[in-house]
Amino acid sequence: MPTNNVLEFLSGRAIVSQSNQETDKTFYTYQIRICGASRKTKIPWEELDLSEENLELLKKSEINLSNLSLYGKLDEYAQELNKRRTEVEQKSVYVEGRRMATERMMPEILAEYVQLQELASGYRTKLIEEADAGLEEFKTRIRSLLEAPIFGLTPSSIELKVNKLQAKFFSLDLGELLQVKLEEFYRIPSLKEQLETQTEMAQQFASLIEARNREKNAQILGQINEEQRQQLVDMRSGIFKVAKEEMESIVAMQIEALGNVEIGKKNQLVKNKLAKHLSRIETLIELDVDGTFEGAKNKLLEVQSTIENELSAKSRSGQTIENKLQELRLNLQDSLNQIIQGETPVLEVALMEF
Repeated sequence: MPTNNVLEFLSGRAIVSQSNQETDKTFYTYQIRICGASRKTKIPWEELDLSEENLELLKKSEINLSNLSLYGKLDEYAQELNKRRTEVEQKSVYVEGRRMATERMMPEILAEYVQLQELASGYRTKLIEEADAGLEEFKTRIRSLLEAPIFGLTPSSIELKVNKLQAKFFSLDLGELLQVKLEEFYRIPSLKEQLETQTEMAQQFASLIEARNREKNAQILGQINEEQRQQLVDMRSGIFKVAKEEMESIVAMQIEALGNVEIGKKNQLVKNKLAKHLSRIETLIELDVDGTFEGAKNKLLEVQSTIENELSAKSRSGQTIENKLQELRLNLQDSLNQIIQGETPVLEVALMEF
């Protein structure tokens, strides 16, 4: 196929899509990992060279070291980091085992990732400051256990065994604790950009095909195009599908929640859940291809206003407010039906034929 025909083929058939919005969007994949948040809890008593009888006694009376104050701090800090990471992840969508976000959201995600690293660094500093006290607590507990008369150990022997256990068990590399890492960070170009790249490759391969074995080079180009197409199907289409399913779930939950609203009460749980869902929708709306997400958001904002301002209004009768709530439920059900009936974008790169 001559170069001009290849380019004509690309521009005419390369991208099948429902709107320009999907073709113009660039995505990023990423994963934020928190490493060094675990520690040992089983004591290697076998290292103490005791008789089988005494070893069994130690195992039966083993102290639970998971409640060491230093370990408690480690658990507390790890829990807070995981909580903050979850908040960052609310700005993305989980697709095909990866976190995906639009290009517009990535600067905010990366800024919060840096803040997460700084928080982890501060926690490591605190752990280092508390390490000596934690070590002494560990040694005190082991020492008090080995001092029991049944073991018949001398003070010097006890101290040697305490130090041995410390080296085997309480050996934390404090610098490696609570490390926050950004992994699997990839850029997925927009379809428009991929088309430009594919067109450039087509130009290069078209001249090759004219000069060399047509069949062999067609196989090479076909392989490259297939890899691009598969990436598109698996990742790009996936993010729209997941966003649509999550949006359906949010609206369905809010319809159910409206049925639990109590007139004249504060309905704080309902308010909190609605506020959380509206915050999440700010991320999902980036993936709204037909306006149905935006429509549902507006109706949920109306629900929020009604719950905040009208439920306790004495100027309106209970029956009037109940009618209003029923109207809101019907409106949300209509939005849910529209989202369900909307088609998930089918994004596909057509393979060039030679």
